[in-house]
Amino acid sequence: MEEKTGMFKAAKKRGGFNAVDLLIVLAVVGIIVVFVASFFVNEKEEGVPVEIEYTLLIEGVDEAFADKIQVGNKAFDVSQQILLGRVSSVENSERYAVYEYDDESETIAVREYPDKYNVRVILSSEAVFVDEEGYRVNGKRISVGGNLEVRFPEYAAYGYCVELKEVR
Repeated sequence: MEEKTGMFKAAKKRGGFNAVDLLIVLAVVGIIVVFVASFFVNEKEEGVPVEIEYTLLIEGVDEAFADKIQVGNKAFDVSQQILLGRVSSVENSERYAVYEYDDESETIAVREYPDKYNVRVILSSEAVFVDEEGYRVNGKRISVGGNLEVRFPEYAAYGYCVELKEVR
């Protein structure tokens, strides 16, 4: 019995701070710092301007207007009158088509319009990434699937963003 008492007395006498205790404290503090820092670090740095390119798809453009949008044109938001970017590329050779359901044959048919085109306009602009919102160009949110009413020097259109990428 006295041996056990002696062991307890030895443990009580130790009571000092050693290297193992220091490592445990440092590990706990490190975990806390990493946990807290994860709330303040984003994948993208918010508020820093970046260059983006986004593709605007304008469907059903009449043949007479299909070539009115030119590389180098400025694009403005129709309602807010803000600059959305410059045209860096235009592709206007895709025919406009719609899918129609035929009740009698219960089939879907493609109806192509020979005098209408889908115009894909690539716009380049400086944007700011805003956490939980995405990219903003002069305050206007730009996102894939987002609708835009855009005015060019010789044409105004309603389209939607089908692609967006950061270029630098």
